[in-house]
Amino acid sequence: MIEAKTDQTLKVTVESKAAMQKQLTIAERILRARAASVRTQGIMITRRSPTLFTVALSEDVPYGLTWEFRAY
Repeated sequence: MIEAKTDQTLKVTVESKAAMQKQLTIAERILRARAASVRTQGIMITRRSPTLFTVALSEDVPYGLTWEFRAY
C-alpha cells in the first residue's frame, strides 16, 4: 500500500517480498515525475522495517539518482 505523507514523501507498506519491488517502483516513479519539475532533488528510499519504507525527495541525493538507506 502506498500512502502520501506529504507532497514529497510516500509511505510504502508491503505484505510480501514479491510485492515489495513492485510497490517501491511505483512510488519511485511518482516522485521521479515530481523531481523532474524541480531538478534539484533525488530520491531516497529508507527501509524502516522489513515491511515499511519511505520514499522521499531529498536534497541530499543528486537529481536523477535514487539512493537506498536502511534505518533499522
